Amino acid sequence: MISAAIGFCVPIFWGFAGFVLFTAHESMWTNLFWNAVYFTCPFWALPGNLGMIVMPFLNAALYSCVGLIIRFLYRSISTGRMNRS
Repeated sequence: MISAAIGFCVPIFWGFAGFVLFTAHESMWTNLFWNAVYFTCPFWALPGNLGMIVMPFLNAALYSCVGLIIRFLYRSISTGRMNRS
């Protein structure tokens, strides 16, 4: 649940940050910024207004799935259920 909320808020945060930094000159830092945006929000490239509306929900679903996988792996390791080859 927390991971979904974080995933929902990430594209909104990047949207505000991108709006503030819109007039920044292209440099290593702006390239780093946009690489971070595309890495943490892979649905950023969805076209049109529908993409902007759907993007937070898709990102929330992605972060939820990653959170569930991490939780499953953590519980498996902590209880010793994973096979050791």
